[in-house]
Amino acid sequence: RRPPTADRRPPTADRRPLSIFASVELLITTEVVKTHEANRCMRCVGWIAVGLALVVSQARGSPAPKRQLPGYREPRRLLGPRGGSSSAQGSYVVGVDHGTESVRAAVFDHEGRMIASASSAYVTSFPEPGYAEQNPEDWWSCMCTAVQGALATAAEAGVSASMIKAMSVDTTSCTVVALDAGGNPLRPCLLWMDARSAEQTTEILEKGAGDPALAVNCDGEGPLSAEWMVPKSLWLKQHEPDIFDAAATIAEAQDYINFKLTGRMVCSTCSVATRWHWDAAAALEHDAKGLPPGPGDGRPRSLLARIGLESLLDKWPSTVVAMGEPIGEGLTAEAAEAMGLPVGLPVAQGGADAFVGMLGLGVVQPGQLGLITGSSHLHLCLSKNSANAPGVWGAYKCAPLPDLNMAEGGQSSTGSTLRWLRGLLGGDRAPSYAELDAEAAKIAPGAEGLMAVETFQGSRTPITDPLARGAMLGLTMRHSRAHVWRAFLEATCLGTRAAIEAMVSAGHSAKEITVCGGACQSDTWLQLHADVTGLPVVSNMPDALALSECIFNGYPSHCTNITPAFTLPPPCTCHNSTKNLPSPPTPLLFLDTNQIIGECPDGPLLGCACLAASAAGMFESPAAASTAFFRRARRIEPDPEAVRAYDQVFAAYQTCGGCWVLGIG
Repeated sequence: RRPPTADRRPPTADRRPLSIFASVELLITTEVVKTHEANRCMRCVGWIAVGLALVVSQARGSPAPKRQLPGYREPRRLLGPRGGSSSAQGSYVVGVDHGTESVRAAVFDHEGRMIASASSAYVTSFPEPGYAEQNPEDWWSCMCTAVQGALATAAEAGVSASMIKAMSVDTTSCTVVALDAGGNPLRPCLLWMDARSAEQTTEILEKGAGDPALAVNCDGEGPLSAEWMVPKSLWLKQHEPDIFDAAATIAEAQDYINFKLTGRMVCSTCSVATRWHWDAAAALEHDAKGLPPGPGDGRPRSLLARIGLESLLDKWPSTVVAMGEPIGEGLTAEAAEAMGLPVGLPVAQGGADAFVGMLGLGVVQPGQLGLITGSSHLHLCLSKNSANAPGVWGAYKCAPLPDLNMAEGGQSSTGSTLRWLRGLLGGDRAPSYAELDAEAAKIAPGAEGLMAVETFQGSRTPITDPLARGAMLGLTMRHSRAHVWRAFLEATCLGTRAAIEAMVSAGHSAKEITVCGGACQSDTWLQLHADVTGLPVVSNMPDALALSECIFNGYPSHCTNITPAFTLPPPCTCHNSTKNLPSPPTPLLFLDTNQIIGECPDGPLLGCACLAASAAGMFESPAAASTAFFRRARRIEPDPEAVRAYDQVFAAYQTCGGCWVLGIG
């Protein structure tokens, strides 16, 4: 949270920073010097230097000159051509992100800045291997707690509940619930990661072979994930027939939460398009005409008939609502009282967290590709083309938004492979990621004939093989730790290129890659993504060097929101140190990076804010809100010489023949 109100200054663009004495007091503490400088931690010494530079700048007694970060865009306001109105100023929205382990709620202003947030955790049970369940009622109680907490914090900043104009919620995908006629859970949910229906996926592919509904599964070739709606529903019918027969509704967590909010049981176009085997475009058109259920309504009727699951049609919500559209009459009196929000507050339809996160990344136009990085890579390409093809999941019609189609690709083990390798290289004395990156950056493309294959946990796309395993090819006595690290960095990027090229072969196009997640913390890895794919990479985090250059040469007026930080970056691994040192005592002087790069680093939460802002009439569409709310930190261009080198490396990667194919081993 921000400091108490008494310590907060008005948010004017030309306000003066903290006094030199306050800055010194905030910045330098005995513990920082003893704990970190003694260990020669360059990261901490760098932050101290940043603060000292700010102190010197303040001591000059003159306004700081405007100097913008590369790629910086001034915050976009709801004025004129953006389709918003001046009345939106002073308006706020609530976004709620239901993750796997907890729910987080946040209040955003009319420019997409997060004002306050709070979270509440729920429990996951694993009754048998491959099973994962949660109590749906926990989602509701935890959401109410989180929203109340966010509103309480926002109130300290002068934002009252009456100033909230709309809200939107996302959930995990595809988390399936079985509900009675009153909307009450009949059993714990089948969480998205629950894989108990693996046998049912095989049955569906065999019995449904050739059915058009299966075209989204690599043009019918499969695989079909056990995470999806139809396999889980078939498992319920076969293994818990009493529950299946008693269920008035079988839907997703998204639908259950929206029912608790509005009293309306509806489903999301994004969910049905991506995980229910619906033709969402046909469903929207059919329902808009008020036609009765039947052929042409976008539901996978022939597929369900082939597998003996026709009764599921009557258990699915009968109404589909596009993402960003308001649901029913808004918050019920009961829901409003539980969260402390106004009765009738518009509730915008959401969807799966990753897909809602596309809006939070500003990926809303055909030709844009969102790359969500972490333990794995998820590639989401927006397209005008709805074609299906082997090696690609989708294209999903009306996803994430009604006028778009989305193709999906993935890599099972990327960040997790690098984490494994780092531990292997150093054990308890593992080098830092930054140190390994610096070494790898000195190695030429191709790692001097050393190649890695990153499929340690199987392969998703373009070749789907759960039994695929990783490899290293071309090792020689010349190769060092730096070569090995670079080879694995390159392998993850080569896998990304393979997934993207499969999408392009299917008729989609990718003009640039917008990256979020762990890869954004590595300049070397981001540059490799650009060089290997040949596409510009947009990052949602500023380059550390550019940031420091901006600071030392006079920070721009929009960077003058200098506040005591109450949360430090993750604990650093100091040079020559064998353990992570504790975080230095707070408060330290930091830049409010939300003011510098103008965006919330939590894509799904910001995506929910976009949907809510559209439903509130603050923007003409969710895409317009996304364009206004997302401010790019930087754009990384591919190096032409490196691109040419990686064309040759990629040819070897595709054959898995390694360095001998290259002829440089």
